[in-house]
Amino acid sequence: MLSVGNNKSCVVTDTGVKCWGHTFPWSNINPIGVDKSSQVMVGRARSCSLSENKETINCWGFKSYQINLKDTFKVIPKGFYSGPFDCIYGDFGYECFRHPQRWDSKPKKVSSSKKPVKDFTLDCQIFKDNSFDCPGMNGKILPPLSEYPKLSTPIKLSSKNRTACVIDQGKLVCWGGYIVSKNIPSKITNPDQVTVGKLHACVIQNDEPICWGSNYFGQISIPSNLKKVKKIFAGHSNTCAIDMLNKLQCWGDKRYGKNIIPKDMLNVKDVSIGKKHICGSTLDDVKCWGENKRGQTNVPLKLSL
Repeated sequence: MLSVGNNKSCVVTDTGVKCWGHTFPWSNINPIGVDKSSQVMVGRARSCSLSENKETINCWGFKSYQINLKDTFKVIPKGFYSGPFDCIYGDFGYECFRHPQRWDSKPKKVSSSKKPVKDFTLDCQIFKDNSFDCPGMNGKILPPLSEYPKLSTPIKLSSKNRTACVIDQGKLVCWGGYIVSKNIPSKITNPDQVTVGKLHACVIQNDEPICWGSNYFGQISIPSNLKKVKKIFAGHSNTCAIDMLNKLQCWGDKRYGKNIIPKDMLNVKDVSIGKKHICGSTLDDVKCWGENKRGQTNVPLKLSL
């Protein structure tokens, strides 16, 4: 699993988490004492990982800490999200908490639910009974309750920048940000995958990539030679897709060389798009490109994926 931030990159390896670049002078580049992990997420001033047995969250950087989930919350989560606050989720529901402050060794609860969770982002949560909620990243209801769509069996939730999309009974449904939710192309009738960027979104339908929304940086101008794709990723101002031969193409914001993919980037499996750099992984390697002022594209040698 890959995760990139503004000036930092991390990947889950066979032996633990490996990171490079940095965000602030006090941010540790690599976690200390972190065992094998199932997830990693890069934040602005800190990064966090979920242990392989899903019993522990480790965070490092500004205010490093470790939380034993089994002791603190009495649960083993399906997964976690890290951002302005941290969240764990699963069949028990979800728990969101702010990381421990200098004056308090314990996490402070922000929000929670006892309803079993099917899909989760920091903006929205879909529950197993197919209801959903979108408390937003600042604790307020975003969008207003009156703008919530009525859903039957929503799947494949994607959200960013207070915009969310799901696939519901084969139909694409979006809400929140006007430029995405109110301008869905009419030819999208049966999408297989959806991804939401800052001001644009993309789907795959019958292997064809379709994007809409803001095109200020050319992020919805799909290359003419890209006809069929397996995966698509919408980021801040760029979009990337893996074609049927596992080759990667990126388009959109040309600054920092974000669209100049390394020539030996073959058999791509995963991609993570940052504001100024991008990373991609293969079966046994990771490569990054774009701005490198903080060493965020200097991938360490001998990574074991």
